[in-house]
Amino acid sequence: MSRRSFLLAGIAAANLVIWTFKVLGSRVGNIFRAQPYGNLNSIISFSSRLIAASRALETEEDDPIIRDELAASLAGPGPLERARSRAQAAPEGSGRKFKVGPMALRTWWFDQRLLTLLESGKQGPGPRQVVVLGAGMDTRPWRLQLPLGVSWYEVDRSDVLAAKRHALKKNGAGLEPGHTRKAYPLLTGSWKGVEADLEEPGWWESLLASGFDPGSPVVWLAEGLLMYLEGKSVASLLSTISRLSSQNSALLTMSLTESMLNRLSGVRSPRAELIATWKFGCPTDPTDYFAALGWEVESISTRADMATALKLDPEICQKSPSASPGGGTLFIVAAPLAPSTEAI
Repeated sequence: MSRRSFLLAGIAAANLVIWTFKVLGSRVGNIFRAQPYGNLNSIISFSSRLIAASRALETEEDDPIIRDELAASLAGPGPLERARSRAQAAPEGSGRKFKVGPMALRTWWFDQRLLTLLESGKQGPGPRQVVVLGAGMDTRPWRLQLPLGVSWYEVDRSDVLAAKRHALKKNGAGLEPGHTRKAYPLLTGSWKGVEADLEEPGWWESLLASGFDPGSPVVWLAEGLLMYLEGKSVASLLSTISRLSSQNSALLTMSLTESMLNRLSGVRSPRAELIATWKFGCPTDPTDYFAALGWEVESISTRADMATALKLDPEICQKSPSASPGGGTLFIVAAPLAPSTEAI
């Protein structure tokens, strides 16, 4: 090989090495930049794991107010450790390791109200359809003793549903009825994940395509959802599901109050990144607001009501539950004002 050929070959090899490092470095950098929340796309999607971590922590107690054996696996080690580091130690002699967290109280409330609605409706049998809007890592189809034949639909972003399916399969949860040998058999008549963006006007078409029947009673669950939506999107969502609701249907939801949302604006908090994504708060008395969107508010609860129902000493609650409706979060049971008999 001539000296010139040798030099050209060396330059070519050096350029190849430089190009390889650039490409690999770029790809590795992109991976870390694109995946700050693991296999989820945003802090909002990632919040589903944080909520699961709170349920897992409560499940570790000797006498938990809710029990969710799948929660730790769905949360993952990072969110679980994060929840553990932020939990407050319970007073000595209380029989608990940690104080009862607000997420545990909210989960308990939705569990109890859902079971009550499914057991008996206002007129005749209870609904046999449940639609969870923004379901996240919800595990009720695998942990609650539900009535026979409930069709369960979960509407959420594609990244959340994909991550959830993967975790459920990995941890032995059945996704089809009849798989009784699974570690966590499905306790509903069916379970379907519906990929949709709830801020898009036609999201409900995907729900109908999945088998949802607007002519049959349904319980809608919107737990930890409304605050992430713009006001106009909340109005559109509530109006849409009212028109999709037949007689004997119901809505279980929760919402920050406007005053609480305003107080949280700019507050320094470990949850600041997540709180910055909250956009909606309802009036302190949400009755008229919901009525204008097709819903009759039947009851409003606060976390103070939940603590009272559970006979919890305020000293074992992580945050002193406020009895004032304007003091935080409202938990609402509502019925459609003009039940529909056909799809919108």
